[in-house]
Amino acid sequence: MQRKLTLSQLELLLTITACGSIGQAARQLHLTQSAASQSLASLEKILGSPLFTRTASGVTPTAFAQNILPDARNAVDAALRILKTAETAENQQRHQPHRFSIAAIPSIAETWLPQWSKQLQRLFPKLEISLYQGTHLEVSDWVKQGITDSGITALAQHLTDNLMYQVLKQEELLAVIRRDAPLMHQPALTLENAALQTIIMAAGSEHIMLPLFQEANLPEPLTILTQDVPTALNMVRQGLGITILARETFPQADFHDLRLRSLEPALYRTLQLIAQKDMTQPEIYAALSTLIMTGIDQS
Repeated sequence: MQRKLTLSQLELLLTITACGSIGQAARQLHLTQSAASQSLASLEKILGSPLFTRTASGVTPTAFAQNILPDARNAVDAALRILKTAETAENQQRHQPHRFSIAAIPSIAETWLPQWSKQLQRLFPKLEISLYQGTHLEVSDWVKQGITDSGITALAQHLTDNLMYQVLKQEELLAVIRRDAPLMHQPALTLENAALQTIIMAAGSEHIMLPLFQEANLPEPLTILTQDVPTALNMVRQGLGITILARETFPQADFHDLRLRSLEPALYRTLQLIAQKDMTQPEIYAALSTLIMTGIDQS
């Protein structure tokens, strides 16, 4: 004989036991007394044993009923937990954020960020994603001030206590030198050599480069600050100095009359995905981090 219990029957069993009265239990469960009596009779038939003994003051559970009460309570409690979990998930879906903004430095914003944005959109179809481009310092400041939800920058030393970060990758810093410059004839190019040159820096890169000279206890070099990488490269081409940038900074740059040289020892910038620790949509930040790391591993 196949026996099928329902949660409403078990809830009725528990309520009658607690109330000591079928009528009172029926009212508490918003049932008619007739419906409660029929449901109880059906449960007793399924179980093959009476569950209550009538007394002058109401009903009391039988020994058999006393035996199954703990399991009945566990089953009802488990069902309530399942319903609560489903309700929470539904509320989260209903209140899923519809906007998420990502700021990045130009070398990322102009190359990888559109692709990562499309992948994120597939994971969160209702999400409206906004992309911003700025210098390392601008990206960090935008995230700190809550202007953007996340950012990709390399300014670890500028992170404050309210920010969290995920290290993405390291990128080697290379010197860009005019091909006929005397510096090209040196067997090794060190940061000490570079400190004796005029350093041309695209806006934002000074926050990466100048701390490197400070950490090496070198005097701050003479610098020229330009608006963008193409301008910096043109100035190098004109013999006004050298520039130091990550290779990924200029994937499509014109290197006519220019040469790239590694520094010895090699120097790197570390890209990080940053966000505020108390951000309201950590699941989107986590998904973006996973997308980026997966893309880096496959590249």
